[in-house]
Amino acid sequence: GEYYFYVFQEQSVVLYEINTHSEYQKIWEYEFLKDKNIEPVSILYGDITGNGEEELVVVDYVFGQETEVYIFPTDDNIPTTAPSIYTFSTLKKGARPMQAALIALDEDKDKEIALAFSSPERKIILLDYNINKLLPIKEKVAEKFMSNTYGPIKMVIADYNKDFQNNL
Repeated sequence: GEYYFYVFQEQSVVLYEINTHSEYQKIWEYEFLKDKNIEPVSILYGDITGNGEEELVVVDYVFGQETEVYIFPTDDNIPTTAPSIYTFSTLKKGARPMQAALIALDEDKDKEIALAFSSPERKIILLDYNINKLLPIKEKVAEKFMSNTYGPIKMVIADYNKDFQNNL
């Protein structure tokens, strides 16, 4: 009878609980550092570590700096500790993520994170959590298409070839 939902509010991400009577209450909050000019991109929820537990993944854009990915361990949908925070020096400063999604691409038990970026670095990269680190595993997704087209990128993840695996 109770449901959870995450939202971005000002400089924080908040978890609310709502019941069937539309009554809600804040049950968790994480505040980003005030001196950062953070713009939230995506909130994702799924097992990216392969440990059978789902994690809260928050992707944000920090104006003039590197993209940040926050990974919160959870217990019954509620984050339990401070996040692990990752940045990627392989991206140009100012590279702006426009969209993030979870996708199961390989044969292991976890999901990978797909990030779509706009100019100045228009590309899609895939991140995998492996040996307690979040690492880029593929940075040349649709490279020919990206170099020959213009405009924003919209990722669509679906099983196009009907093989019961998602395609990007």
